[in-house]
Amino acid sequence: MKKCRIRCEKIMPLRNSMLLLIIFLLLAFALTAVPAGAESLLINPEDSTGEEFITYDEHPDYSLEVPASWMIDDQDMPRYIVFARRDFNSDFADNLNVIREEDVQMSAREYYQANLNLLQEFMADFELIEEEESVLDGQKAYEMIYHGQEDLKFHQLLTVYEERGYVLTFTSTEEDFQEHIDLLERMIESFTFKEE
Repeated sequence: MKKCRIRCEKIMPLRNSMLLLIIFLLLAFALTAVPAGAESLLINPEDSTGEEFITYDEHPDYSLEVPASWMIDDQDMPRYIVFARRDFNSDFADNLNVIREEDVQMSAREYYQANLNLLQEFMADFELIEEEESVLDGQKAYEMIYHGQEDLKFHQLLTVYEERGYVLTFTSTEEDFQEHIDLLERMIESFTFKEE
């Protein structure tokens, strides 16, 4: 009985991860649609190349720097936040999603492997390009770059901090991915966990 309980406790975060992955994919594709006339909603649409950064400090667990011209959708905070580029000249808005998962009872390596397994199982046209051990604000983390459906390329960083799983996923088109790597690196390097 005890063995089953331990196994079930490890499986539950994986089911939550699968749900979060599905939510992420739905939101990523929802962000690709730009409503007609949306340009008029922006004060200065040309700002998307300005590279001025602001510190996003609204989340109870962390802060990070994001381009000032990017949209922030934190309606599902603290579990899920989307930072997206405002670019009305393309069909897809590059974005960084940050997911927080509660009660993760595994190491960062196990959490990474569990999420990788879900991607391999559920993402159409999944192709792992690169993976490596990394660091996120001093915490052991794991990074991977992979291709997915619809000519998208993803850079994902995963870690576990104080029994919470964190998944940072940058999504871009294959064509634009390399162009925005410096932005992504600055956002990741600025990511800081808050002390409780």
